[in-house]
Amino acid sequence: MSAAERPVRDCTHPRVKHAHGTSNAYRQDGCRCGPCTAAAQKDRRAYKVARQTGRNNYQADVARVREHLVTMQDMYGVYPGTVVKAAGVSSATAWRIMNGKAKISRAVGARILRVNLDSLPDTARMNSLGARRRLQALCAVGWPIAELGRRIGYQTPANILIREQADMSTVRAVAALYRELLGVDPDAAVGKSRAEAARRRAARNGWAPPGAWHDIDHDDAPEPDAAELEDEATPTLNAASVARARRREDAVDLIAGGFAPDVVRERLQIKGPITELYRLLREAGRDDLVAVAELDHQSWKDQAA
Repeated sequence: MSAAERPVRDCTHPRVKHAHGTSNAYRQDGCRCGPCTAAAQKDRRAYKVARQTGRNNYQADVARVREHLVTMQDMYGVYPGTVVKAAGVSSATAWRIMNGKAKISRAVGARILRVNLDSLPDTARMNSLGARRRLQALCAVGWPIAELGRRIGYQTPANILIREQADMSTVRAVAALYRELLGVDPDAAVGKSRAEAARRRAARNGWAPPGAWHDIDHDDAPEPDAAELEDEATPTLNAASVARARRREDAVDLIAGGFAPDVVRERLQIKGPITELYRLLREAGRDDLVAVAELDHQSWKDQAA
C-alpha cells in the first residue's frame, strides 16, 4: 500500500485527543498517515532493542515492596492500605501485594518504598505505644497528664493512654512536647503540689521515667530500677540501703530527664559537694550520665564566672 492510499483518521475519542505523528494515534485511532506510521515503527524498534538487552523489565520487586509494608505494620502499626494511600496507590493494590497477586511497575513500587513515618499525612494512624510511653514518662517526673494535653491542644489526653492507635498529628505533637519538656523542671512550671500528685499517679500505675528507656518506641519493657534489683538480690536490706537505692534511681531519672546537676542536688537534698551526685550515678552504672552531668555543671560554672 502506497503512502497515498493509507487511511488518515482524526482522533474521535471524547476525552483524550491523540495528535498525529504519535504511536498512540496509530494504535488507538487506526491512523496510517506517514508521521503516525513512522512513530509506531520507532516505538517497535525501541521495544525490540530493550527486549534483547534485558532493559524492558518494568516490573517492581513485589517481594521487596511487601516486606516494606509488613515492616511498617509490625514496627509502627501502620496498615498497608494507609501506606499505599500515602503513595497515591489504591487500597486494592495493597491487598494484591500482600496476597502475592500483584504486578506493579517500578515507578509505583518506588513510590510505596519511599513512604515512611515522616511522609505520612497527619490524618494517618499508627500505633500509639511511643506516644503513651512519652506521656507516662513525663508524668513520672512530675508533669500532670491534663497539663500535657493542654500543651498539645488535646482535650482528653487520657484517651491516648488507653487507645491502641493515634493520628500522626497527635504522635508528632507528643514527641515534640517530650523533647521540649525533658529539660524543664515541672515543680517550677506547674507547682510542687501538682508535680508531686503527678509523680504519685505514675508510681501507682507503674509508669517508667525517661531514663528507664533506651528506645522508648521499641523496647519491650523499661529497665528495672536500682531499688528493685537490690531488693531481689538482698531481701534483708536495711532502711539506709533502700533509701540510698531510691536516691540513685532518682538521680538517674532526673539527669537523664535533662535537669541541671545543681537542681538535682537540691531536689535530692544532697548536702555534700557535686561529686556526691556523680558517685550516685556511678553506683547505678551510668558513667554516661556522669559525663553529661560534669559537662552541664562546668558550663554553668563558666557562665557564672
